This record gives sequence, structure tokens and C-alpha cells, in this order.
Amino acid sequence: MNDKKTTAPGVTPPGLFSSLAKGFNSIAQNIELILFPLVFDLLLWFGPHVRLRSLIQPVVDQMSANLSDFNQTEMTNFIQASNEMFAYIQEHFNLVTSLQTFPIGIPSLMTATLPVMNPLGGPLVFEISSFSSVFVMWVGFSLIGLIFGSWFFLSVSGKSAAERETPDIGHIGEAALQSLLLSLFLFLFILVLIIPTSLMLYILTLISPLLAQISIMVMGLIFIWMLIPFVFSPHGIFTHQLTAVKSILVSLRLVRRYLPGTGLFILMLLLINELLNMLWRVPLETSWLTLVGILGHAFISTALISSMFFYYRAGIQWMEEIINRNVSNENKA
Repeated sequence: MNDKKTTAPGVTPPGLFSSLAKGFNSIAQNIELILFPLVFDLLLWFGPHVRLRSLIQPVVDQMSANLSDFNQTEMTNFIQASNEMFAYIQEHFNLVTSLQTFPIGIPSLMTATLPVMNPLGGPLVFEISSFSSVFVMWVGFSLIGLIFGSWFFLSVSGKSAAERETPDIGHIGEAALQSLLLSLFLFLFILVLIIPTSLMLYILTLISPLLAQISIMVMGLIFIWMLIPFVFSPHGIFTHQLTAVKSILVSLRLVRRYLPGTGLFILMLLLINELLNMLWRVPLETSWLTLVGILGHAFISTALISSMFFYYRAGIQWMEEIINRNVSNENKA
């Protein structure tokens, strides 16, 4: 499709700032939607923690005992640093955070900070004593998170439609199934990219550390360039009830051929989200001011997701209008 056809008079792509404005206005008018991330963060802050200390600590102790046989100063420092790192991870780890799924899930501020205290004191802690229990709980939490994440995305998407839509149980179940398939596909796709890249970087590191560092930056940019067309893969599931495969194909076609400026839009959303997250994380986890950060994050993150739905819907309409005009012009010719 040539540029002359894709820039037909009167056909304009979705606006970055207009999509943001519509997204924020939509959530301001439907403020109940922020309850999803709000309740999730409150659960991680005040709710019980599920930890694996009894499983991990014996492994760490055995590793330290094996390494201590070397009796070298460098090894002693390494063991001490490793023990401190594992102690921090064990203290902050909470299996409940697996409720947040990718790429479709409820946004959360607390999954990044992983608080161990709150203004009321310490949380109730449950220790898991077997790896089979860990696996079962992780799968269970992930499925629950996927269902609620799909409900959240459907609710936000419905408010961006011309005719407001309210999701029902059937829509939520179908969306959760397609979201699971989409997550598996993206996981496999990323895995296929990472495995040969890791081997290549290992070889380059043996040849020259400087060459390896340069390669990491170059490959990082290539990865971003390859993944951006997938950015709207979830949206077709929630706006037009597409299957995971069809939604991916629509996203690839839309971004590659019709919305080359999508990278700028996504960059803008990431900057807004990350800069404000720095502000939300300023209060200590034992301060009630953290509640202000949780509320602010819930509103901003939901509004940004809503903006993506407005941008996607406008992009689909723009693409269809271009295709219809091109077909009409070809028929006339």
C-alpha cells in the first residue's frame, strides 16, 4: 500500500494527546474502575504474606557451606553479600504478588516495593513447606489474577466504546481464556528471542566485554522494535472479542502499516507512569501517606490503560477508513 493512499485527504491518525484526554476523562466519570488496582494494592499492603523461607533457607545455608571450603577472602565477601541478598529476598517475597499477570492484569504499585510493614504493624505471614504447594498456589493465584485482570480490562474497554458496555460472566471467561493463550504465546516468543541471544552474548563476553556491552544495547533496541507491534495484542480481545491469534495479527498490521508513531505514544505513557510512580513511592510503607500514593497510582494507571483503548479504537477506525477508501478508488479506476 503506497503512501499516497495511506495519507488520503480527511483521514487522520489517532491523536496522542486527545487519546490521553479521553482516557483521563473516562476514568474521572467512572471512578469506580480504580477499585481494581486500589483493592489489589491494599491487599498486598495489609493482607497476609505467603513466603518460602523454610524452603529457600536450607538451600542457601548448604550453598554457603560448600563455598566456605575455599577459604579465600574474595569468596568470603561473596558469600556474605549473597546471604544478605537472599535474606532481603526472603523477607520481601510474597507469593500473593503472582495475582498480577502479564500482559493482562491489574496494575499495582506494591508489587514493585513489596512492603513488609504497614501502619498497623507487620502482616500475617504464612510459610510454605513444600515445592508442590508453591506450584499449586502460584497457578491458582495466576489464574485468579488473570480472571480479575480480564474483568478489569473489559470494564475499562467498555467505557471507551461509543455505546457503553458492561461485561458479563460469559465475556469475562472467554476473555480470560484468550488472555491466557496470548500470555503463553508472548512467553514462548520472548523465550525464542532470549535463548539464542544469551548464547551469543556469552560468546561475545569471552571475546571482549566491551563488545558484549555494545551488543546488549543494540540487541535491546532490536527487541523493543520487534515487540512494539505486539503492544495492542490484548486490545482486540476486549474491544472486538477477537481470538488471541487474530488480535495479535490485527496489532501487527495496525502498528506496522498504519500507526508507525505508536512508539512515541507508548513512550509517553511509560514516562508519565514511571515519573509519577517515583512520587507515589516517596512515603514510607509504615506511613498512612502511602495511601495517597496508592490512590494516585490507581487513578493514573487506570486512565493510561483507558487512553490505550481510545487510541486503539481510533486506530482501527482510521485503518478501516483507509482500506475502504483505497478499495473505492480501485473500483472507480
